[in-house]
Amino acid sequence: MFERRFLLQCSWAGGSRSSDSKVCFKSYVNVIDFFFQVIHSSDKRFTMIECHAFFQKILRNAKKRCEAKRMRASSVRHRRKRLGNIMKA
Repeated sequence: MFERRFLLQCSWAGGSRSSDSKVCFKSYVNVIDFFFQVIHSSDKRFTMIECHAFFQKILRNAKKRCEAKRMRASSVRHRRKRLGNIMKA
């Protein structure tokens, strides 16, 4: 829905730790309302507060997402040992 680089230039309230200002995402009322309506049509318990919290979380983690290599991390696979007809973990 959004480019990762665009989300990197946004913050919820438009503030920044550096001297550069960021785009104030909470002023995009129509985008937030559209997202809310889509989710709310499937889940009637979804609230606008949860919608705001979702976008705040997305914006907070935008830098890590932008720097990610989009590769799945490998994991250890535990294989069962076979002893005759009995399986052991």
